[in-house]
Amino acid sequence: MSFFARRWKIIAAVMAVIYFFATIGLWTMLMLPVVGTAVFIAGLYIWFIPGIVFVWTGFFDIHEFGASPNGIAGHIVMFLFYLAIAILISLPFGRRK
Repeated sequence: MSFFARRWKIIAAVMAVIYFFATIGLWTMLMLPVVGTAVFIAGLYIWFIPGIVFVWTGFFDIHEFGASPNGIAGHIVMFLFYLAIAILISLPFGRRK
């Protein structure tokens, strides 16, 4: 995978949106209840999907709604999971031969 600026901009944008939903969802829900509730629920799903997929690793704690990262290793696994998704999303924007 060689460097191609447009593709890496898309990867960065996808990662920013994922972490925006995951971290800003609660604040948005409190300030803008109609829009914020959807952002908060999207943030919950974003936060818990890697935990459900990788719960067997021990890097995630189980909760009622799924799993959340347990320490820095859980956050690294979550970041790598979403980085892989961002790379897959950006595949059509790669360099054409």
